[in-house]
Amino acid sequence: MDYRNSEFQRLLYQLLIYDKRFSILTLAEELGKKPDTIYAYAEGEVRLHIDEARRIIRAVGKTEPDIALELINYFVPTGFRVVRESNVKGAGSDDLRDQQLDLSRLVGRIQDLIKEAQADGRIDRAEHRLISRKVATLKTIATELDERLKGEVL
Repeated sequence: MDYRNSEFQRLLYQLLIYDKRFSILTLAEELGKKPDTIYAYAEGEVRLHIDEARRIIRAVGKTEPDIALELINYFVPTGFRVVRESNVKGAGSDDLRDQQLDLSRLVGRIQDLIKEAQADGRIDRAEHRLISRKVATLKTIATELDERLKGEVL
């Protein structure tokens, strides 16, 4: 086993080869690839491009959405996770989607502020305060969403 490429490939190996939760033959057929290529992806012998990872997730999701969610969650920032909308009680799909978008936008804004602050080689106090306030807001929103989900997930 050589995981030269990514932890995503390690997860793929776990799901396809070690746990055998999804058929390599099915995935190969769905992607129009040879099973040997899928093995090479999972074993880290072939570099896996992000577009190919996306195609793998979509192919798996056609028949095994829970496994696809595991693969998707690899790309989600630490502290967050993607859940199936059908697993959340009481939330309208638009409401839940809006909250997810708000969190994503805020994370993106924080990333932009950090890049802007580091552009001159240092972060001054005003920039740090602004970033800290945005991070505090992010924590509050994430905590509220987490509490809501705890009460509503089946």
